[in-house]
Amino acid sequence: INIPEDVINWITILTNLEDKFVYHFEWLIAAALTQTYACVVENGLEYSKLVIGEADVFLRLKENEPHMLYYHLAEPNIEAEAQSDADI
Repeated sequence: INIPEDVINWITILTNLEDKFVYHFEWLIAAALTQTYACVVENGLEYSKLVIGEADVFLRLKENEPHMLYYHLAEPNIEAEAQSDADI
């Protein structure tokens, strides 16, 4: 997600309910990521974790790339189901 382009500087007025839902979802995710990023920078951390419902987002901020927030999305319930299906 490109926060400045896709969320902050959004110029289209949405009328479709589904599009509005997606926009507000992206806005909330951007807000959560921005707040977490600020905490990471303020505390001098390299790694952090953001919990969004049933998903965990593992974050990494490299010291030499402070403008780039790396992430890994983990969905434990889905991954556990996939693993148990593979074990059968």
